[in-house]
Amino acid sequence: MNTLNFLKIALKDHKVAAISESSSWAVDRVAELLPEDTRALVEYGPGTGVITRRILRVLPDDGKLIAIELNEDLFHALGKIKDVRFEPVLGDVLDWTKRFTDEKADSVDAVVSTIPFSFLNARERAILIERTFRMIRPGGRFVTCQFSLLVFPLIRRYFKKAKFSVEVRNFPPYFVMWGEK
Repeated sequence: MNTLNFLKIALKDHKVAAISESSSWAVDRVAELLPEDTRALVEYGPGTGVITRRILRVLPDDGKLIAIELNEDLFHALGKIKDVRFEPVLGDVLDWTKRFTDEKADSVDAVVSTIPFSFLNARERAILIERTFRMIRPGGRFVTCQFSLLVFPLIRRYFKKAKFSVEVRNFPPYFVMWGEK
């Protein structure tokens, strides 16, 4: 998807926070932060799939990547990714994580997110980070790209290790945060 089409979708849907796809530098940074033995991964808000595609390049043949996207136009763009390890899901992350964590706590190696946590209220942010923590196995990681550090205190509260860096080669610049369980 080109930048203009992405921008049109973002302007039409107030729940899309980005105005362009993540840069290759941000995408590479996210991939670098995944545990080396990542086999099961969940992605919140994959958009057009730029991070998704990068993850699939390093995911082993027996790996699984579930990606939850709320925007129907972006979800349909994900349909272009043809990989048996990839499962796109159209829906709300809060609803999906409630069902998933009730059934499969401690079952994924990593969660990657580019959803705008600033669009969630404080209670929803806390619920989502807590559910994310529950679904990640010990030693697994949560990695998120955000335009602010709003969610970082929650990451520090739940994860034993938590750090962030700034990726200035993204427009706008990203805070790339991660927490390790």
